[in-house]
Amino acid sequence: MKITHKSLGVKRIINASTTYTRIGGSLMDPTVIDAMARGAKSFTDMYQLLAASGKRIAALTGNEAAYITPGCASAIVLTALALGELDESKERTEVLIDVSHRIPYDKAVTFAGKKLVEFGGAGKRSEADLESAISDKTLAIFWIAGKYVGDNALSIETTVRIAKKRGISVIVDAAAQLPPVSNLSFFTVKAGADLVLFSGGKALCGPQSTGLMLGSSRIIEAAAKLAAPNQGIARAFKVGKEEIFGITQAIENYLERDHEKDLRMWQKSCEKISAKLSKISGLSGVIHEFNQAGQPIPRVEIKFDAKLPSETANRVYENLLAQNPAVVLDLDGPLFISPDMLKKGEVKLVIAALKKALM
Repeated sequence: MKITHKSLGVKRIINASTTYTRIGGSLMDPTVIDAMARGAKSFTDMYQLLAASGKRIAALTGNEAAYITPGCASAIVLTALALGELDESKERTEVLIDVSHRIPYDKAVTFAGKKLVEFGGAGKRSEADLESAISDKTLAIFWIAGKYVGDNALSIETTVRIAKKRGISVIVDAAAQLPPVSNLSFFTVKAGADLVLFSGGKALCGPQSTGLMLGSSRIIEAAAKLAAPNQGIARAFKVGKEEIFGITQAIENYLERDHEKDLRMWQKSCEKISAKLSKISGLSGVIHEFNQAGQPIPRVEIKFDAKLPSETANRVYENLLAQNPAVVLDLDGPLFISPDMLKKGEVKLVIAALKKALM
């Protein structure tokens, strides 16, 4: 039997939110699917394939080294494990994180047996806050990229400067911070962080189960020795040959894209969506410059008439999920429609579904 959504009893989704893992991340280009199929058709030495793909990705992104992981969360764990292996004293077990940078995924650091130590408080951070937080037990600083964490923390440049004086590594979690494409090298090459970590299945449109470590060859080599196909502590972090082919092709594609054209297309879609919302009784649309992760991807906030019940946004969101195919908007306080994951012709479907959800 041919396996389909229907045969499994699972609804398809029209993604009018963004690259959320819970709804499948992003969609792969046919060239990526073809690359995965090519990778699936023969056996290969996985050590050589991981090394060769890493070398290729490093060259493409302008980094010293690169390594493919099974998702960005595993890249965090692998990085923490690798730093522990490289610590000759074996006494540095703490990873500093600004209190304003706490996110659900930072717990991955603790999976490597490291302790997350918060520093800072309300208001803007001072250099003294970080300086005083560093101790003999500090292994690294975990810095979260993205406008969504606010601007109370020290900049990445200041963080790196202080860390380097103390011989401490700086690791940047930039899982969803593409675009801009320059972020593939900004945090490491320009700002000086030791590593930057990305998801492969978001804006890169690679296999959702992939992630990237970019930066220090020393840390990446240590991480690779711990992960599959080695029989080390991180053998569970296995990336298949098909995924390696796929994400490498996806990065090639991403660097060849006309990102300005993408932005113009998204802006045009937002204008179209906003205009259509204004024709629905009780609704209007306001275009925002950034998405929920702080990326420069515009989206449209759905404004509900003040006369409508306060729970209207939640009700509409749930009603859209109940349709078939389901329509997923971004319920980020207000309700948003994002254009970047919509396929051709789906704006019309989203508006029609929205009208139905209001009934």
